[in-house]
Amino acid sequence: DGFDLRQRTVDRATLLNSRKIVDLQSSGFPVDTNTAAAVVEYLHASETAFLQKHERVDGEFVSAVTGWHGSDDWQAPAFLFGRDRFGVNCPYFEAVNPALSKWVGRYSTSGSADVQLRTLQRVIDHSPDLATVIAVALGSPLLRVLGAQPFVLDICSGTSQGKTKALRVAASVGGSPDAVLSWDSTPYALELHVNAMRGLAVCIDETQRAKPDQVQKTVYDLTTTNGRMRGEKAGGVRATSQFESLVIATGEQSIADFGDAAGARARILTLWGPPWGIGSAHERHSDATAAFQRDVIDRLGDHHGHAGRIFAGYVAGLTTEERRGLRSRYRALCNAVAADVEVQSPGHPVGSRLAEYGAFLRLVGEVAEQVLGLQARKGWVTAERWSDMLSRGRGADVATAAMDRLTQWALMRSVQLLDHPDHDKVSRDLIGVWSTSPVGKPRLAVVVSAANDMLKTAGFQIGAVSSAWAELRWVEGGSGSKVSKVVSMSGGKVRAYVLTEAALSKFLWAEASPTTKGAQVVQPPPDDEDLF
Repeated sequence: DGFDLRQRTVDRATLLNSRKIVDLQSSGFPVDTNTAAAVVEYLHASETAFLQKHERVDGEFVSAVTGWHGSDDWQAPAFLFGRDRFGVNCPYFEAVNPALSKWVGRYSTSGSADVQLRTLQRVIDHSPDLATVIAVALGSPLLRVLGAQPFVLDICSGTSQGKTKALRVAASVGGSPDAVLSWDSTPYALELHVNAMRGLAVCIDETQRAKPDQVQKTVYDLTTTNGRMRGEKAGGVRATSQFESLVIATGEQSIADFGDAAGARARILTLWGPPWGIGSAHERHSDATAAFQRDVIDRLGDHHGHAGRIFAGYVAGLTTEERRGLRSRYRALCNAVAADVEVQSPGHPVGSRLAEYGAFLRLVGEVAEQVLGLQARKGWVTAERWSDMLSRGRGADVATAAMDRLTQWALMRSVQLLDHPDHDKVSRDLIGVWSTSPVGKPRLAVVVSAANDMLKTAGFQIGAVSSAWAELRWVEGGSGSKVSKVVSMSGGKVRAYVLTEAALSKFLWAEASPTTKGAQVVQPPPDDEDLF
């Protein structure tokens, strides 16, 4: 009598905590500081009685992680997609951590499956690269069945070219388009989220928000099946994380550009450039593309989450023989794609790993066509995109990559180069000196402090890089240094990396570089400004 009875969904961690449950008093729940402990005890006893009555065994029927359950191999019979259960004896999702519980709740459904599938088909027809994004968003449930390794789809392009909208499309495949994490998190927080969302695609936006040394380490960790072992404060060892999720990440520079990418290149497929096809031959009107993007995101905001569940439910329902058939098909595709890689890019340093990813996406596409009716007429990875992915996967040695970054960065900021034709003499922070040799070829010196700040932000180890430059004779040494020398600049003296003729001919002069033409720089498109 006298209680304001209203319905409210409350996390279990609140109901079973005597300090937190008091906050429900404002909603009309009959509890106060004096009765909180007794109410919690009552609720706990009620829960125990309910579980015993329904024969729910804790280890069998409740899980704090999504994905495959029932066994640890490719024959696992049950799949937990968010809070939706597929297969035999699938557990219910139940997490003690309220933040993780809330996040997994975003992997939910809304609206109509038919509308979502029609919208995804429109996206694929309009932008073939989005077929690759959608395939990655669908494919995580197949990783364990096929014995495939997780990898990262690395979407990178300039500002305002649709990266985040592409990520929202990916997130909508399995849940809300807002189910997008940020790189502005601690590595451990990301690890907790990816561990909890096993078997589900993970979307992480804007690598530039992360510390430079965090990105590649996180990529390495999340694409290795088991996480690090960690101790408990009270002794013992915490449960080890397991990763069975494909990751889709965005940024203005490729993950492979964050310093020495030898380990990361074998774990990423790089989708470089506007994912919606802005500026390509089939789409010249950016306004039309922007309108299309808005319409797609609006529709997927109302109709989402169905495609991923249909896909996962189909995989969970496969018999052992059907799964064995998929595994055989995957091995055949791996062999075929590996042979193709050897033809296209002989001796590719990570070609075999990239071939596995390419084969995986082809198989995901085959299942999507069969189960969802989605058609990628140009392939789930187009021939042009695959060739570009192989090229970017080959990479360069660290010294070459760093010097290429330095020269391109300087050219993009030509107004800050003393004596460059674009330098307007207005008070700007100078980053170097541009001069012309007697034969009319451009020469370049870059202030050490400015260059080091840029290289450090990009993840390069300054000492190792500059030492390698000196050994390659790409920089001139001076008094007290093998890697730099003092130069005159605007009435003062500064220490600079002065590029030698060997470096200039390789990275700057016209015959070796498409970005220069004689002694005058041909400026890249304005959007490229954001790449550096």
